[in-house]
Amino acid sequence: NPSSGQLRIDAPTEIVSVEMYSMDGRRIALRHQGTTYEMNEAAQGLYLLRIQTLEGTATKRMFVE
Repeated sequence: NPSSGQLRIDAPTEIVSVEMYSMDGRRIALRHQGTTYEMNEAAQGLYLLRIQTLEGTATKRMFVE
């Protein structure tokens, strides 16, 4: 899912945290609140998002244009 501005995450329960990782494993960002995130500071490329909710953790891939 390409992103070039804002990222909105919809989850069935409250989001506890969202971590953004580069493909070489470096953590780029950590957010603890909200469901909308600005992606303007991220360089173009593929990232992993680790989304922790009250029900568990999911990892998703995201491409920034």
